[in-house]
Amino acid sequence: GLKPDKVKKLYLAGGFGNCIDVGSAAAIGLIPQQLADAACPVGNAAGAGAAVLLLDAEKKNASETLAAKAKNLELSTDPYFMDQYVEQMMFGNEDFM
Repeated sequence: GLKPDKVKKLYLAGGFGNCIDVGSAAAIGLIPQQLADAACPVGNAAGAGAAVLLLDAEKKNASETLAAKAKNLELSTDPYFMDQYVEQMMFGNEDFM
């Protein structure tokens, strides 16, 4: 239910985040156009985060507090998501039909 105009930063991690052309991703609908300006590549976020937590007990405690508040959103059981996912898989295949 979060609207794109409420998102201040969209962190794009890993190889995906480092290599993606945000403008192109927004143009094809991979990310909402409204989030293109908020997108920020962060590189190897998992590796950098693990290093920080190993070296700073205070940040480790803060991350555990934050993790306890996290909710898992299982998209594979959401009928709307699955319908949209399958429909969008046809993107780019128009030339072959």
